[in-house]
Amino acid sequence: MNDESRGFSAARLARMGQSVATILNGAIKGGLHGAAIAATESFLPQLLKIAGGLFLLVVLLPFFLFLSLVNPNFQFPSVEDDDVKAMNRQAAFVGGLYENFDHYTHLEADAIISRLSAGYDDVVVTEDFGNTNRSWLTAISSAHHDQDLFKITESSVREIVRRNIEYSYWVETYYASGDEDEEDPLYRIHISLWDIGPQALMNKLRFDAFHLRWAGFLHDNLTESQAVDLSSPDYTGDLPGAAIGDITFADGSREVVYWNQMDQRWCNEPYGRTQTIGYAGCGPTALAMVVSTLTGGTMDPKEMADWAYENGYCCEGDGSYRTLIPEGAAHFGLTVSCPGRSGMQEVVDALAEGKLVVAIMGPGHFTTSGHFIVLRGVTAEGKLLVADPVSLAKSQQEWEAGIVFSEASSLDAAGGPFWVIG
Repeated sequence: MNDESRGFSAARLARMGQSVATILNGAIKGGLHGAAIAATESFLPQLLKIAGGLFLLVVLLPFFLFLSLVNPNFQFPSVEDDDVKAMNRQAAFVGGLYENFDHYTHLEADAIISRLSAGYDDVVVTEDFGNTNRSWLTAISSAHHDQDLFKITESSVREIVRRNIEYSYWVETYYASGDEDEEDPLYRIHISLWDIGPQALMNKLRFDAFHLRWAGFLHDNLTESQAVDLSSPDYTGDLPGAAIGDITFADGSREVVYWNQMDQRWCNEPYGRTQTIGYAGCGPTALAMVVSTLTGGTMDPKEMADWAYENGYCCEGDGSYRTLIPEGAAHFGLTVSCPGRSGMQEVVDALAEGKLVVAIMGPGHFTTSGHFIVLRGVTAEGKLLVADPVSLAKSQQEWEAGIVFSEASSLDAAGGPFWVIG
């Protein structure tokens, strides 16, 4: 293959990858109908050029996605076919089961406690749940059942939850009055319960390599996980433990403090119980840049990650809840407005005024799943300057506004995907 052909193929594959990502987002947000619309929008130019074979691909691709993503997300709103009606009913039922994962976890924990504590005079229980969030349980259950809606029952879902819980216990002898010479001994059981986490659960379920990838794919496309995947060929960020140091950008309308989550000073510091700042800390790192720049104080990613975890903004295994940005900025005395996906001009005007904008990005130039970045300025030519928490190189580039806005997350939670902060 010559260089021209190789370049053509690479470009074509890149466009195809972006189209597939668009269809995935449409499917997740709007079901099969949304996938079909997204497919049409993404592939229309190719359809006009290659009407035959590619048309079949476009028609079938949403249905392949239907089989690949979590089935309860796909329902046909008004149909007459009895089989599809049955699928709709089962999808709604399974969706309800998945919504009850937390409830089932506590039911299973209570059953373990009741069984172990029978016959003891006193019981002390310590619980440590939250290592496997609902998104992971949904993805793991779906992959475990090979996406067959009719295999998924309450008992099978509760079995997944049961396998996710481990426990230990020990027994203490004590006396009510403290005088062991005058009374019979009493017995107190100490029980500890915890959930084992996604990887350990998949190992326990004997997932092969295919099911491991399948569950990861489902999880990432359902949640836009902010976890950094260093093994991805698309990853172009900084390596963990890099000696990045203190940096201040002065090429925009104001000086901006830059922090990098991969910096050796905090890369391996914990963010929550199962993740590190380097692995999943783009949220607190982005907010730390904003707070350090706009308040005149200094708050590094480690301090912000600790604050975010202590105040409930850490989403275990996925990074951060989006509420971290608007509520965190308000906590530190900053003002926040939410222009929405259609507010490009408001964002550009705010940057020109010296304000900062935090954006949550979807698949594209900045991430393959989800990622917080800071928009820190606009050039005279209208290009955007960014502060990417995981990539110093990308932070030193100028970006077309259209790229940033088109790749912003399609899941508009907590006022996102843009937060103007001043």
